[in-house]
Amino acid sequence: MQPNLQLVAKGVRFYSRGDEAAFFQWLDRLSCVDKYEGQGDALHIQVRRNAVDAAALRELLALFHRYGIDKKQLSSGAQGRFTSPDPIIVTSKRLENPQELNLYSYVANNPLRYIDPTGAILVATGDQQADYNDLCKIAGDSCKDRLKIDEKTGNVTFDTKDLDFSKNEGAKLLNDLITSKNTYEFSEGPTIATDKGPVKIDYILANLPAFADQRAVGQPRAGVADVVGFYFNNPKVTRGSNTKLGVAPNFTTVFHELAEAFEKIDNGKGNSYEAGHNAALDREKILRDQRPYLKEYNTGAGGPANSPNPEGKIIIKR
Repeated sequence: MQPNLQLVAKGVRFYSRGDEAAFFQWLDRLSCVDKYEGQGDALHIQVRRNAVDAAALRELLALFHRYGIDKKQLSSGAQGRFTSPDPIIVTSKRLENPQELNLYSYVANNPLRYIDPTGAILVATGDQQADYNDLCKIAGDSCKDRLKIDEKTGNVTFDTKDLDFSKNEGAKLLNDLITSKNTYEFSEGPTIATDKGPVKIDYILANLPAFADQRAVGQPRAGVADVVGFYFNNPKVTRGSNTKLGVAPNFTTVFHELAEAFEKIDNGKGNSYEAGHNAALDREKILRDQRPYLKEYNTGAGGPANSPNPEGKIIIKR
């Protein structure tokens, strides 16, 4: 039996409790990791060398890359080749550019993280037109001539240069998500990506992981801090209103869930659904003040958390 590979993550910086939790959740999901132990400002990680196949190595590289850990520890020259049915040699050039290892596409698994203010690329992972409509409506006037999706590749570009975020809460939310160190995933369609593979969305939406005071219903896949999926076209569900206002437009529900995800992960409100939900509702109120026409509709939040009088309802067809 080969000895474990000893890796050291030194001086890792976490920007929130959610960020720290995401790091260790990612580490825990790596089957090749035997154990880890903190010593001072360093985390010593023991990896079963013969359990590191190409997929596991890519995950390690992605984790190290995301959290600024020295990737040279994973090079073939430094540690010797891994023994696996699918060996992969890590060269110094590939360490400088991890995408040469064909890492799981950062943009495909992490669309919002890679909407770059300078116009870099992301990939719409759900229904392409629906994804575009949602993001464009959230961006509002900032969408025109800025947000584009390539029909063949799904690559999205979003140029936020010179935007005034104080006048556009939608664009500000997108900016918050894309400048976060955490990974967020967003898509429209009948399923949501989880650590167990695609899972069907029962009703309208799913937002994983759940808040700590909610029933756990699943986890995002490795490397993703929060995944939000929507199935607005679910034939078994009809949305209704409990008020005199219209049903919340789809994009406002997307706005709210993305804002709630950000509050949960980046702003450390993951322990309280009420705190995360209401903070996201506060952001939506700003959006509604900036776009008065939205006041003709219910909020995407559906009202305050745990309200006895929710604004919206869903009718399930049996």
